[in-house]
Amino acid sequence: NRNDNKIAESKYSYIIESICLLKKC
Repeated sequence: NRNDNKIAESKYSYIIESICLLKKC
């Protein structure tokens, strides 16, 4: 379960970074 949580967090952070790049923040 912890591994799944880590994967979820990494995907979440990756999405945040992608949005950040798109918005050029």
